[in-house]
Amino acid sequence: MLDDSSSIWFYWPMLGTGIGVAITRIVLLGIGGLFGRDWERREIETLSVRSHSRSKSAAAGAAA
Repeated sequence: MLDDSSSIWFYWPMLGTGIGVAITRIVLLGIGGLFGRDWERREIETLSVRSHSRSKSAAAGAAA
């Protein structure tokens, strides 16, 4: 049983899953990936502009 190579079949799915997790980590978190520091800065600017425009429109609606 120990020298039967069919008993180690589960290493292949583990290897594939590990590669998938590593690629996902690199894309999302590292090496200038999708969600890097530049993305975070742009997203903060976008959210602050939206918040600022909403507060202006709310103030204009309350004044009318």
